[in-house]
Amino acid sequence: MKIPSMDLHVHSNYTHGEGKIQEIVDRGIFRKLDFLAITEHVRSDSSWFESYFSEIQSFKGKAGVKLFSGIESKVLDFNGTLDATRRMETAVDLVVASVHRLPSIHDMSGDYKNENLTGKKVDLSEIYLKALEGVASNPDVDIVGHRFICSNP
Repeated sequence: MKIPSMDLHVHSNYTHGEGKIQEIVDRGIFRKLDFLAITEHVRSDSSWFESYFSEIQSFKGKAGVKLFSGIESKVLDFNGTLDATRRMETAVDLVVASVHRLPSIHDMSGDYKNENLTGKKVDLSEIYLKALEGVASNPDVDIVGHRFICSNP
């Protein structure tokens, strides 16, 4: 039995990747991938989403690889809320949720909140796991990205 080959977390030049969609699809075919998902970083105000989604759709069924559209969105809170619109979450084939910032420790720009730097020791692992529990409760999430274990600062 052949084990399928896949890459389910690729970014294009719509965000911080280097290749255009066509180049990524061609590379996936060259690498003989069975499955390929392009999962762009989005925010709820990503004005380019419709263009990206349409472009991905135009390659489906034509490519020599099973192509999936996807988004990667950061987790905003302990409820699993993503920084993506409902349209984005439901339009794509795969939703990757990544805890890029820790709720209650960071504001959403990534800066530390002042009230959390008062000298008290914070259990980052506990906060991270609580954020993951929220992600697990979001029915639109298919994949958890960038899993890691935190340690105390």
